[in-house]
Amino acid sequence: MSKIIACIDGSLVTNTVCDYAAWFSDKLSSPIKLLHVIDKPKAKAPQDLSGAIGLGSRETLLNELVELEERKGKIELEHGQILLREAKNYLLEKFSIDAQSFQRHGSLLETIMGMEEDIRVLVMGKHGTETEHDSSKVGTHIENVVRALHKPVLITSALFSPPKSFLIAFDGSQTARIV
Repeated sequence: MSKIIACIDGSLVTNTVCDYAAWFSDKLSSPIKLLHVIDKPKAKAPQDLSGAIGLGSRETLLNELVELEERKGKIELEHGQILLREAKNYLLEKFSIDAQSFQRHGSLLETIMGMEEDIRVLVMGKHGTETEHDSSKVGTHIENVVRALHKPVLITSALFSPPKSFLIAFDGSQTARIV
């Protein structure tokens, strides 16, 4: 059965994303699946630390860096689980909806495209954690997701308001004619 996928990241619009997902769930009689994706770390320029420190010190430092990255990964994983648990509790308490939840490592776009067949509607916030304090910018993932996904996508604003009308973007292409 196709699902309402609610993308959450802990930004200010997380509850609003849940509100819209609950609205769609009610109108379409579809279950909700909460999704949190832990982004792959951005590629960093390789650092040659060998000239700056002695050989013994280099090995110790590299081991410490590996341990630090491991701790960071565990913290990100735990943080994501907390976000999912809070969103799940929010839906249960406010709407009596027992949503499924899952977390992935990697690219949000790749994760969504990998589950496209199971998506009825994708709900995501206009602003993610990186752009939530600048209302002139939209989230960094929105354009790529909207262009790639061949399913309905709802981009939420900060406050929930039940939809009363909608807009269809029609460019005359073959895909648009099919829709």
